[in-house]
Amino acid sequence: MDVHPGRPGFPTVQHYGTDLRLHALDGTVRAERSAEPADSEVPHAWACFCGFVDADTVIASTVEPGADGPRIRHRILGAATLEIRGRVGPPAPRAP
Repeated sequence: MDVHPGRPGFPTVQHYGTDLRLHALDGTVRAERSAEPADSEVPHAWACFCGFVDADTVIASTVEPGADGPRIRHRILGAATLEIRGRVGPPAPRAP
């Protein structure tokens, strides 16, 4: 959970990581993103970490199944709709 002075609301992650939600200050749900694996861009579970980068951007951690065990990833989302805008990851390897 986090707050930002430029966005009157706060993001939360449902217990067990099933949904990421953006709430108004009165608790009303304004946006929701499920963790169901509908395609390769949607994670299998949201981790308990999420917060504002700025008033228009949320960063949230995800847990995805992998061949070598669960992988933690980070997603950048729009703060108004929780649309996935991109991923945060390690830099690509450089050619020698």
